[in-house]
Amino acid sequence: VNPAYSRLTSIPSKDAHNETVFRQTMHPEDLSRWEALIQSIDSGLEIQGKDEFRFLHPCGRIVWVEYIHRRFKNRATGARQDVVAMVDITALKEQAEDLLKSKEQAEQANLAKSQFLAMMSHEIRTPMNGVIGMIELVSQTELNTDQKNYLATAKRSADSLLIIINDILDFSKIEVGELTIEFVEFDLEQFFEELIHDQHFHARKKGLTLALSKGDFHHRHVVGDPYRITQIMNNLLSNAIK
Repeated sequence: VNPAYSRLTSIPSKDAHNETVFRQTMHPEDLSRWEALIQSIDSGLEIQGKDEFRFLHPCGRIVWVEYIHRRFKNRATGARQDVVAMVDITALKEQAEDLLKSKEQAEQANLAKSQFLAMMSHEIRTPMNGVIGMIELVSQTELNTDQKNYLATAKRSADSLLIIINDILDFSKIEVGELTIEFVEFDLEQFFEELIHDQHFHARKKGLTLALSKGDFHHRHVVGDPYRITQIMNNLLSNAIK
């Protein structure tokens, strides 16, 4: 053995061939894997074994090594010859461990952010639904034209804010891989009528007429996710009006 052997394993050169000392110095969790490697070579299944093991130094320091064991046979005498090489990979292992910890911390922080967004979206959405419900109830009472317009504006603003809240919730769901797409049957003509109704006020303010051609609906009943299609169509209509 060379001096590097003692530096890596902490085993003095005089004990280099003492298997008992070797076993006592190797990390207990790695010993069974080392024994399996040697058994594989002894049985003739392999002529070379390679693995990574830890050695426990008396000072408490742990040294990781890449361990390579190769067996040769002297053709002339038939004697067994073994060559063992060890490379210090402690720094690489520590870097990999630091990277893993950083990755786990980043994932935990990202998950915490997503959970916070989801929680806040739920907390805000509940009172928003209450506001929208009250606006709808007031709209059913006797009101003059101006009051109805004011309530209609408030309702649309509340609906727009609710869409934003739902977008935040969807974003948080996407990040944690929990977003699901619904497949429900809905009336396409009624769906577009409601879209036109919601955007009509904005179009009128621009001096535009927003109309729906009902003759184009060959298949009124379709299956899909009406909520997300509403999000897309509201964006398209809103941009077109702008």
